[in-house]
Amino acid sequence: MTVSASPGPSFIAIDNLSKEYPNRHRVIHDLSFTAAAGEFVSVVGASGCGKSTLLKLIAGLSPVSGGSIRIDGMSPTDARALMSFVFQDPTLLPWRNVARNVELTLELEGVGAAEGGASARKSFWNKPQAAVERPSGRTQAASKDRSAGMGEAI
Repeated sequence: MTVSASPGPSFIAIDNLSKEYPNRHRVIHDLSFTAAAGEFVSVVGASGCGKSTLLKLIAGLSPVSGGSIRIDGMSPTDARALMSFVFQDPTLLPWRNVARNVELTLELEGVGAAEGGASARKSFWNKPQAAVERPSGRTQAASKDRSAGMGEAI
């Protein structure tokens, strides 16, 4: 699917973009469009059609299966300083604990693991490392509540 070009120079350029998940489920196929700087663009479609997937691809949070994405001439990874992304639902990476999820933004900015981990614990929980990484009982429930709230806040 190709959408007509924007009136000005493209800030976002999507060319023959495809996304297929490992289970062979294709959510985006051969999508091309451009958006000029300052242009307002809406992505509209039925539930499950790939709207959130498209935004994750543009933000560089998920790999493309085919085609390309350029933001101001850069790859999504190189353009991270130019954009922000807010998930529609509180979202954490399930393979990372709460502290490691918070540290992700620091990692993406190139902050070292030791420095970032200490900063995350101090800034968000003000608790020692063991309490954040290995909560138990009521502490665990409080940490889970906090992680969902953190997802909404970020």
